[in-house]
Amino acid sequence: MSSDFKVSVIIPVYNVSGYLARCIESVLTQDFDNYEVILVDDGSTDESGKICDDYAQKHDFIRVVHKENGGLSSARLSGFKVAFGKYLCFIDSDDYLKDSYLKDLYNSIVDNNAEMCICAYYYEKEGNLRPHSLPNDRFCITDIKEEFVLPIVSESNNYSKRMLPNFMWLRMIKRDIISEDLFVSEREVYQEDLVFNLLVSNKLNRISLINKPNYIYCHNGASLTEKYRNNAWQMQINLYNTICRFCHDNGYSVEDSLAKRLINAVVFTVRNAVKIDYQRFLQDIKLMKKDRMYAVASKHFCLRESTKSHRIIFLCLRLHLYFLLYKLYKR
Repeated sequence: MSSDFKVSVIIPVYNVSGYLARCIESVLTQDFDNYEVILVDDGSTDESGKICDDYAQKHDFIRVVHKENGGLSSARLSGFKVAFGKYLCFIDSDDYLKDSYLKDLYNSIVDNNAEMCICAYYYEKEGNLRPHSLPNDRFCITDIKEEFVLPIVSESNNYSKRMLPNFMWLRMIKRDIISEDLFVSEREVYQEDLVFNLLVSNKLNRISLINKPNYIYCHNGASLTEKYRNNAWQMQINLYNTICRFCHDNGYSVEDSLAKRLINAVVFTVRNAVKIDYQRFLQDIKLMKKDRMYAVASKHFCLRESTKSHRIIFLCLRLHLYFLLYKLYKR
């Protein structure tokens, strides 16, 4: 097999037999040549592994990696380790691509001499497509701190409105700037894509942008984003600590934003816990409230500056109205 591919398309696969063929076919119909596809079967227990093997037998530029289940980040890392392409894309196996995805991102990243390219996307739910544009119309950004990093770490409205989507699947990235330590497990840190982008930011000089939806992100009720996480609070604290270390190491002063992130961690934990039965909900809430970081979040919470939903959550927590909180937010 040639090792001179322009692009490696890495697709982590886990129990997506109902969606996988659609995803792979959308890659095969790209109006772009000289790319390889790496399907990483992350210990699937359905027919996904067989589907991967069937496609690999038909196409010599498709390879399959079978591995024990380790999660999304570990599957991406396994694909990265065997990729030949100068540029990499990481596609979710329950989504699919527009035909110009690879061509547009490749041309943009090369023409702008960038290390990363980001495109817009469609959100598909029940057959309806809703476009999501990038927050600016520029073709390239070079002030990485101001236009890329601070919108990620800062919770202020001034920056958050300018934040580029962190999703890995909207990106083409130069392989040379990627290292194994960037692949943080989603089982340990919430928003692993955000962490990847922070850690890789120090290696970026230029980011090219395509305000054209070339990727279709599909609503999937069984996806990771929809599932209950049994260690949600700790995952949020791990994210908070990671961002704190990054800001400290790089001289970013965003203390107010970090406090808001802790407040959002409380809200996320509550909304996650209501996905299960009340007794488990109660365990999660009490475990969170025992953590010293909850006290820090509560100290910084301001009723006048918060949304109605946040006020209800913090008031119920302060007054121990756990059952009321559970009923209010139970789906």
